[in-house]
Amino acid sequence: MYYFVEERDGGSKFGYAEVSIEPLTGEVLGVVITLSPTRRIPMPAVEGKEEFFDEGLVRVDTAAWRPNPDNVPTIGRVDEQAHLSVAENQRRVYFAINEIEPVRWIMSGPVGFGIGASSELTGILAEKGSGEWAERLASYVDRDLV
Repeated sequence: MYYFVEERDGGSKFGYAEVSIEPLTGEVLGVVITLSPTRRIPMPAVEGKEEFFDEGLVRVDTAAWRPNPDNVPTIGRVDEQAHLSVAENQRRVYFAINEIEPVRWIMSGPVGFGIGASSELTGILAEKGSGEWAERLASYVDRDLV
């Protein structure tokens, strides 16, 4: 099943992300960011705050996919609109999928997720120089800034 979020002002042509979710467990399986958002924000406070980083997997509440009594989703995709944005510094790139400030980070290797105060998913964080995927993200953002 999928969670699709597009830019509130202008729709998907101004940025969107798609999150793939395992239907029974709610575990995030993957993320596709098709267009880099045009809105730039300051990088959330991540440097020097390693106590706010945990290793692990992210699971989402699957109620929005209206599971049946056997816990199988009855719809395949949830669509939302939000203000999408991107931030970067020397070490990381962050794609925000809403305006909620992350208060902690769940990392799975060099890529992770921002988590808000009410346990909501806030965005995707990638370490620069940590692999092909992160390098492509960083070059995509750099290209947009020129």
